[in-house]
Amino acid sequence: VAERLRRDPEDVLPAQQSTPPAPRRAWPYLARVAAVLALSAIFGIEAIHSLRAEQAYEASRPTPAGLPQRIGDYTLVRTWTDTTLERTVVYIWGEYAPPAPPPGTQPSPHTAAASLHIDLGISPQLGVHDAEVCHIARGEDPTWHGQIVTPSPDGHIDLTAAAYNNGVTQRLEASSVCDAGACRQYSETTQHVTLVYARPHRKIPMEADRTRPVPVLLKVESLDVLSPASVVEPQLAAALEAFLAQANLVQITAPYTVR
Repeated sequence: VAERLRRDPEDVLPAQQSTPPAPRRAWPYLARVAAVLALSAIFGIEAIHSLRAEQAYEASRPTPAGLPQRIGDYTLVRTWTDTTLERTVVYIWGEYAPPAPPPGTQPSPHTAAASLHIDLGISPQLGVHDAEVCHIARGEDPTWHGQIVTPSPDGHIDLTAAAYNNGVTQRLEASSVCDAGACRQYSETTQHVTLVYARPHRKIPMEADRTRPVPVLLKVESLDVLSPASVVEPQLAAALEAFLAQANLVQITAPYTVR
């Protein structure tokens, strides 16, 4: 039965021989490769030109004078910078230590606040921005925020301040903008919501502009994380005001007004 059901070899059709494909011309592929190389050369030359122009500008721009070694009775103890991945300096920071209290001084909240170090940050390239919005974008909600007006050697300074508690320290941050001979920061304290976005970037100006507003950020910290912000914030604000009473921010930020 198997032999009878087996297919007759004559019924099996011969295998069809595949016809070899016709040779393809290489010129369309070479044309695409040439176009890619041409575009790469065009954009590469433009990128190199921009890089050389930026390097020439960075080499010719005035070097900021840095932070003063002393501000009144406060002494500069260390410096550092906040820098983006693009090598843009966001803030130049300096930590200032107050003078040591006289021997035999009894500890009190006033003397404790006067002994706190102050961090002064100046932005040499960044545009005006809202520091509190940056914290909120990172998920850090302030425990207190408001305005501080305090005297200084060059007139009153308006600050927008906010307090934060991360479980390790309680910190008060106060920001201002020094421009046209004054340091001020106007912000609404109503129920309106304001979103501000400022991307750090470099610009190569055609000419120097000495009217650039200079953002200033100050920080003061306390290790007391258990007390409420209503208790710690006035102490931190008092330490900040004691520092600003001796700090001429308009004069300190003057070298950074050049773009």
